[in-house]
Amino acid sequence: MKFGVEFSPAIVDLPNLHREWIALEERIAAAVEGAAFVDELPDWEIRFLVLLGKGDRPGVYKGATVYPSTHQKQYTVFVPIPTDRQRTWGISARRFAPRPPLNDSRYDYVEFDVEECQGLEDYILECTLACILGLMKTGIKLKDRNIRV
Repeated sequence: MKFGVEFSPAIVDLPNLHREWIALEERIAAAVEGAAFVDELPDWEIRFLVLLGKGDRPGVYKGATVYPSTHQKQYTVFVPIPTDRQRTWGISARRFAPRPPLNDSRYDYVEFDVEECQGLEDYILECTLACILGLMKTGIKLKDRNIRV
């Protein structure tokens, strides 16, 4: 089994997140290392689409999309990016693309302490990882198996 991450920012001129993407995939791989389900479903990939935008709380969308023909299951993670009024390293509110508010009933929200983060890239990495590992601790169902770390 493989795990992948993809960022989808709703922010104009967001810094390149290549290092964070690589670090996330490495940390997810380390978290699942040695787990039986990795060898049980070698053809499958679990992907995490990370939406970055304006919002209040990080969370994971309650549903997932399964692509049986390509052996993929995709979850959507929402990471709210602070504005420059909330944090010194935040993004100007003018740079956020307009989008409708999230439907609270469709997300499982994750508690995350933004105070521990040193900057935007650190926040994106740690908050995304907290959401993904939170989901994996509660369990992911795939092909009659409960994937849990």
